[in-house]
Amino acid sequence: MISIAERLALKEEALERKFDNFAFELRCCSPGIIDSFDEEKQTVRVQLAIKEYIRCGAKEFLDEHGDNVAAIPVPILVDVPICIPSAGGFSLTLPIKAGDECLVVFGDTCMDNWWEFGCPEADLWPLGEPATQKSLRRHNLSDGFAILGVKSQPNVIENYSTD
Repeated sequence: MISIAERLALKEEALERKFDNFAFELRCCSPGIIDSFDEEKQTVRVQLAIKEYIRCGAKEFLDEHGDNVAAIPVPILVDVPICIPSAGGFSLTLPIKAGDECLVVFGDTCMDNWWEFGCPEADLWPLGEPATQKSLRRHNLSDGFAILGVKSQPNVIENYSTD
């Protein structure tokens, strides 16, 4: 017979496993390397610079990797909007090149409608009516923004001016 303490431990372990799986799927940000830049759309293709640990119990995965956890490169992210200093009708443009480093920040919600239409109904709300999510996805690879200028230690700015 299982004691109450053992039953509670099993429930606690199951709950802990659920939180671990949730955290495994949550995306916030990751360093990346620019693959290419589209100056008309002002988007980049980005390869995340860190392999992601994937947990999978499928037989094919186990056969290939020998374990249910393996570090795998994330596929290249496409059409990632760039973040550059811009306000008041002025923008700082940069000669973005393949190999430049960046930080990809993943949005909390699906950004598709905002990305395509902005906040279209300005007369309904002082700043425009907020866009409606097109999908229920959250922290998804499809909703990243590339912040330029982030540097790894081998690529820090030489002779950085402090004045």
